[in-house]
Amino acid sequence: MDTKNIAKEIDEFLRFFIDLFDSCDSISRIPIRLQQYIVDQKFDFSKIKSIIQSSHENTQYRTLLGFLYNHGILLDQDFKRAFEDYQISADLNDAYAQHLLGLCYYDGVGTIKNFDKAFYWCFRSAENGNLSAMTTLGYFYDHSIG
Repeated sequence: MDTKNIAKEIDEFLRFFIDLFDSCDSISRIPIRLQQYIVDQKFDFSKIKSIIQSSHENTQYRTLLGFLYNHGILLDQDFKRAFEDYQISADLNDAYAQHLLGLCYYDGVGTIKNFDKAFYWCFRSAENGNLSAMTTLGYFYDHSIG
């Protein structure tokens, strides 16, 4: 497979991830849907993985990579690495990473629990238009978190 086709597959995979994030009623369902997509598309992930890992300047790729590490999809599960990838992308204003980072702080994934930081990052994500983060904020408000 040539580099152009690999790049196209990565972009399609990223678009699918973002569409899932935007339309899924629960983030917990995203990993299963991503795994099914990978099986259905018959991805050669060894080539795709190296390109995603080398594209550190692209915040969406880095957020996707963090999600894959967080959930052990095609990679060994590594919560610390997922947290670090989310943090870098969140600092660069990626709304998806901001929400996922907030959830890491809420659940203590790759870091220690910190409800104030969970609220802060989910709030920033919601400010950047992430509807899923708005739902999370509603939960936080209902439960006096942050």
